[in-house]
Amino acid sequence: MNNTKSKKHINHLKCFICDGTFCYLFSQKDVIYFTSKKYFDLYECDSCKLVKILPEPTLDEIKSFYPNNYYTHSVDHEKSFIGWLYNCSIDAALNKHHKVPQPNLFYFFLAQFLKNLVVGVPLYPPKANGRFLDIGCGYGYWVEKLQNHGWIAQGIDVMGKPSERVVIADFLEYKYEEKFEFIRMSGVLEHVIAPEKFIEKIGSLLLNNDSILQISIPQTDSFGYKYFKEDWIGFEVPRHLHSFNLDNLSILFERYNMKIVDVSYNTSGGAFIHQLSLKWKMRFVVKLWVFFYFLFIPIDLLLKKMKKTVDVTLTVKKI
Repeated sequence: MNNTKSKKHINHLKCFICDGTFCYLFSQKDVIYFTSKKYFDLYECDSCKLVKILPEPTLDEIKSFYPNNYYTHSVDHEKSFIGWLYNCSIDAALNKHHKVPQPNLFYFFLAQFLKNLVVGVPLYPPKANGRFLDIGCGYGYWVEKLQNHGWIAQGIDVMGKPSERVVIADFLEYKYEEKFEFIRMSGVLEHVIAPEKFIEKIGSLLLNNDSILQISIPQTDSFGYKYFKEDWIGFEVPRHLHSFNLDNLSILFERYNMKIVDVSYNTSGGAFIHQLSLKWKMRFVVKLWVFFYFLFIPIDLLLKKMKKTVDVTLTVKKI
């Protein structure tokens, strides 16, 4: 961290959520993927507490921040035992919610123990011709999963390889001819240059007032942010251009005639493991992450009860 810069305000740039002004917090560099040696300045809105990287990186710079093995676009993890187990668990949970018979007893027991594993995707059978859109879908993991459960599913991402179900394009520029019963956007809003434009367009793509947007996102209301400060893993500098809390997100959704109707506080033992490796340079915990994951389960459950988890999943509807 670079603390040499004195604290200052930026008065000429207004917050896109509340028109407040930004005050300097700290500077940080990429300590996860090491894509840049540059320090980036983070500022906080003095009114709604939105945190933002300023000045904004250029589009070419942003593209350079994502290595080829970035987790949303890499299938390597599926080749490991843990990846296989995770995939089986997801299938079992989806089968349970969609009332599909489990293929064997192993899947049956997985579904009982991990019934709350799936977040940020529709857990009910689609209506006739029910359409599902995954924004920032990576290589299309959830697109395939939901298509297998009866949804007319498609995804969009700004990078990666196109396929029959996945479009590689700028979401704001891509023209959709249909509307959607369910839209998913997990770990995306914090990455984009203009979050308000994303929310506005999503509102126009929801089929009706019963249609749902589910958005998963790190929250600065978390215990991790309060304790780890500039080393908080939720910042993920420089890929996370914005960091939100529930209050400023509520204001943003209401501006575009939407409201948050439910909040799910996601358990994330993996986030604790990476947090330790960043804060105290304990790289060995990542290699032994399975052991530490189970060790942190009690802390995870406590933070969930306190509503202070790193990530939250919001269910949003049109007003």
